[in-house]
Amino acid sequence: MTEIGSETYEYERQEDCPVCTNKPKKIVVKRTNTLAEFLDKLSSINKIVNPSIETDEGTLLNPLIQGTQKLLSKTFEQLINDKDYAEG
Repeated sequence: MTEIGSETYEYERQEDCPVCTNKPKKIVVKRTNTLAEFLDKLSSINKIVNPSIETDEGTLLNPLIQGTQKLLSKTFEQLINDKDYAEG
């Protein structure tokens, strides 16, 4: 005979959790900031590691996709002017 057991936990929302809340957070960047600088700020504010970034054009950065890491040194001005970064 096979048995399955489970437990139920009551989850509580945390006001500072980016997943639990839908509160937008404004992050100001300059055109001269690099994508790496933005990710450092994003990670520290939201307590996340290795985020991926999607745009209307497609994938900008995904730690699992080779080749997107080279974009970390680009400034926002370079990214805005270079539309060839999209992976699809």
